[in-house]
Amino acid sequence: MIERVKASAGSGKTHRLTGRFVDLLLAASEAAPPPSCGRAAASPDAPELYGAGDIMAITFTNKAATEMKARVVTLLKTLAMRRDPDTEGRRRSRKAARELDLLLRHAGRLNVRTIDSLLSLLLRLFSLDMGLAPDFETVFDNARLFDPLFDRLAARLDAGDAALAGLFAQAADSVARQGQTGFLTRQAVLERLRRVFDHLAASPGPLPEAGAAGIHQSSARLSAALRTTARTLLEQMDAAGLEPVNHYARLLERVADLPELTAPPDSAYAGKADVADCLKKASRDRAGEALNALHRTFLALHARAGQDIPLYAAALDWLPFVSLAGRLLEGLPEMIREESLLPASLWPSRVGQALGGGGGVPDAWCRMGTRLTHLLIDEFQDTSRSQWGVLDLLSAECLSRGGGLFYVGDVKQAIYGWRGGAARLFDTAVTDSGLDRLAAVADETLPCNWRSSRAVVDFNNRFFGLLAAPGPALSAAGELLGKAPEEDRRELARRLAAAYADCAQALPPDRDVPLGRVSLRRLPGDLAPDYAASAREACLELLTADLLPRLGPSGVAILARTNPQAERISRWLVEAGIPVVTENSLRLADHPLIRALAAFLAFVDYPGDNLAFFTFISSPELFAPVSGLSAAAIHDWAADVGQGGRPGGLAAAFSRDFPDVWRRLVRPYARQAGLTGAYDLVRELVAAYGVLSRRPDDEAFVRRFLEVLYLAEERGAGSISSFLSWWTQSGFEEKAPQPEHVEAVRVLTMHKAKGLEYPAVIVPFHHFRADPPADFGRIAMEDGEALVPMCEAMGEPQRLRRVEACLEQMHLLYVAWTRAARELHLFFPTFPLAGKNPVTRAADALLRQMGISDDAAFFGEEPTVAAAMPAEAPPPEAVPPKATPPETAGPDAAGAVEPPLAWIMRLKVYRNSVRDVRDSLGFTEKKRGLTAHAAVEALRRQDLADPGAPLAAAREALAGRDCAPPDPRQTDDVAKDIADGLSWLLSLPDMADHLARGLSERDILDEGGHKHRPDLLVFAKDHTLVADFKTGAPSPDHAAQVRRYLRLAGRLPEHTARFGADSGKTRLRGLLLYLDRRDAVRVDPE
Repeated sequence: MIERVKASAGSGKTHRLTGRFVDLLLAASEAAPPPSCGRAAASPDAPELYGAGDIMAITFTNKAATEMKARVVTLLKTLAMRRDPDTEGRRRSRKAARELDLLLRHAGRLNVRTIDSLLSLLLRLFSLDMGLAPDFETVFDNARLFDPLFDRLAARLDAGDAALAGLFAQAADSVARQGQTGFLTRQAVLERLRRVFDHLAASPGPLPEAGAAGIHQSSARLSAALRTTARTLLEQMDAAGLEPVNHYARLLERVADLPELTAPPDSAYAGKADVADCLKKASRDRAGEALNALHRTFLALHARAGQDIPLYAAALDWLPFVSLAGRLLEGLPEMIREESLLPASLWPSRVGQALGGGGGVPDAWCRMGTRLTHLLIDEFQDTSRSQWGVLDLLSAECLSRGGGLFYVGDVKQAIYGWRGGAARLFDTAVTDSGLDRLAAVADETLPCNWRSSRAVVDFNNRFFGLLAAPGPALSAAGELLGKAPEEDRRELARRLAAAYADCAQALPPDRDVPLGRVSLRRLPGDLAPDYAASAREACLELLTADLLPRLGPSGVAILARTNPQAERISRWLVEAGIPVVTENSLRLADHPLIRALAAFLAFVDYPGDNLAFFTFISSPELFAPVSGLSAAAIHDWAADVGQGGRPGGLAAAFSRDFPDVWRRLVRPYARQAGLTGAYDLVRELVAAYGVLSRRPDDEAFVRRFLEVLYLAEERGAGSISSFLSWWTQSGFEEKAPQPEHVEAVRVLTMHKAKGLEYPAVIVPFHHFRADPPADFGRIAMEDGEALVPMCEAMGEPQRLRRVEACLEQMHLLYVAWTRAARELHLFFPTFPLAGKNPVTRAADALLRQMGISDDAAFFGEEPTVAAAMPAEAPPPEAVPPKATPPETAGPDAAGAVEPPLAWIMRLKVYRNSVRDVRDSLGFTEKKRGLTAHAAVEALRRQDLADPGAPLAAAREALAGRDCAPPDPRQTDDVAKDIADGLSWLLSLPDMADHLARGLSERDILDEGGHKHRPDLLVFAKDHTLVADFKTGAPSPDHAAQVRRYLRLAGRLPEHTARFGADSGKTRLRGLLLYLDRRDAVRVDPE
């Protein structure tokens, strides 16, 4: 059987769907034979038994699937605990308990999935047949395909592809003709090319094959016919001695000389049905039928040329982009095969091909080792035609086995037409596909509204019920479409009446439904900004004086049509000190703490990134609490560094000015970045800084960011650089999970609100556009089809798109106004602003037919209002005074915890030690070298004029975990020995100045992108110096290393800008400084 359930808002759609699923589950037989390939039923007349795994429910979102699974388990629990006296009731109770036990043991037994997960599963079953790896990656953003394909195509230009260069030149010329300003057209070309690529990649069938010759031929033929007719009219009127009126004669003359690809001029005489109306009074009686017939031919050609010639011109403008997109698509199959990437837009067509050929649906289920007997589909009105192409095949398989198809939806809530949803399928799918010949169709309408109060239900019944009548529907259609043709208005009116024919809902008869309240207010404002100011004032007044004292912040939702409107409303509430939660407020990339963590990764990846380092250390959410450095003090310090022009960048300056903070909170991460990935690094930093304990309100954001880091590593972005590259491109899409219970007003778009409910709903904006989304269409030419942007000249296809867009806007009103459980508050603009928008015009027309014409109207009860909240914004936080950054962190600093990444350090030391046990028993040569380098780094932060600086630097170096001698009693002797080496170093000519001004371990990239880090790089007045600090015996490798550094340093801009690119050996100096041997060895460049 096919069951089709119409479920208006709040009518218990999910309850009905869940109940049907559980009924099928309880009717499933444990005696059903196990699924096997090619097994026939025992008897063709006996109904085939099915098991619990043969039932599948399809939803459109993960949230809906999760909710349905939870409801199934809850209902099974209820039935299992029920004690019915009748036999059937006891059987159902026992069966429910049995199924519940199995579900809790095997969660996969509950076959509830999204349409995307179903398509993905089927694709992976047939992936090898399609030439795909079973673990292919889904691509939801075509930019991941377009960018590398474009790079490959552009690379052919360097190979001398003249035809390709010509296409790009034509594309640039097309952009210029379409009004592109400026000299750089690259971005405009790319944007248009990407639009065409996305359209063609998602379109079934062959590419448009029309060429420039065919387009010109079509245009020339039409223009020639129009010009010939105009000349003939002039000649015949002249021969007959007829005098046309001046405007008609001028029209014919202009058309007779009309250039190709130029639309004919508009004129009132191009709409005169009788040629006599175009002649002077003395000539009207002498106009014959032949001349009148020729005039009508001219009118038809003029109208056709006025519509088609702009399309021909547009086709020529977009032709180079179609050709370029075709070249890109040629490489798409190879990319899909080589990189195992598959665009989500191709899923339905690929699955349809797999299920429609070969073994079909039985083959797919045989590969899964299961069967399909009953299919249930939620939110059917949002199904696209390509998705239904797959579901149709599955439904036919179920019905052919004696199973069933159950689908539920509401065409009044069809608001996803812009992404392919085809609401008309709800009524026509089973008939058009022939499924109704396999099984009977049973229609059901859920009558009651279980969500909303009496006032809300009554108001929505009255308003939307008007659309079921032809007169009000035609009136609303006229306001929505404006000056559209009469047939379009009638078509929209017919669709409105069909959609809202059964919209009236009853209240549950055995339930005490609260009265509730509905309010409407018309707010002043001749312009949109003026109305927005009025809406802000009215919204804050309603919240602070009424709703928040009674319902609390979590009891109110404010719905907007667009994201910019939602952001504006959020700013209103933030400025008024009202807690608010929005979709964008949960975006990870916008959260200041996550921005600081991302900046930390960027700094660790490239220590020379001054902006990233400054963002990290100036973060009051992350760095300030543990360092003891206020954000204001960091700003002052950074300004001083910038004005002083100190070398080495911010990180080097910070290490010198705040050595203790640098040593405890920054250096461990900078040093260990190469040993671990982004996930481990951030996890350790969050633990060491105590982020979760200090900022519990941000825990959801931090944990979600860690999850994103982990998943990025799973997808192959294991290095910090690769993660940052992905984060820059796609990180803005990541969001923290929506909190279930938070005391804040919800601000969200109407699309996001679908399926949700709130005690009170405010809709402050109703003036939104009703234009169809931008898309492409095809027109016939002499040599095939051509691609053009959809526009009014396309005629009926575009007019029907506009009808569907207007219908969807009314559905959006229905979705928004039916989210309220108790109270609904609506704001509208007054005229003239209300008259400038089709939706407000249509809503106003219907409201006036309801008798609502006043500036304010109220329905339902008048609630008791508690003490009002203050509407003014809270006082701003005091700006901290400027202060000199302290040298040490406060008591909350992370120094109290184990050093970050300590487990990695222990692992490294352990690995080194087990290679030679004897090394762990003494202060080895390797450890001595490591300590010497650390001591030089510490020395640079000291006051070099202080005689005690070398010993202080040596002791600081030995305090590190990786430099400390195994026997603490050796510390003083080792410190003195290292200090002597540092004193010798300072005694060298100009070395103290070099240490103060030089760059320590600065990254230099070679031709292959590999990093090289000389210990000291100095751009002195008359030369560039490279110095490397060593311990132990000299080696030829040491000199070779310094020469390599010198070769790279000689190519740096800092060197070539001073001395020129050809300075050679004369301006480069190299030094090997053996600290323990007190020996300085000069190294000349190659």
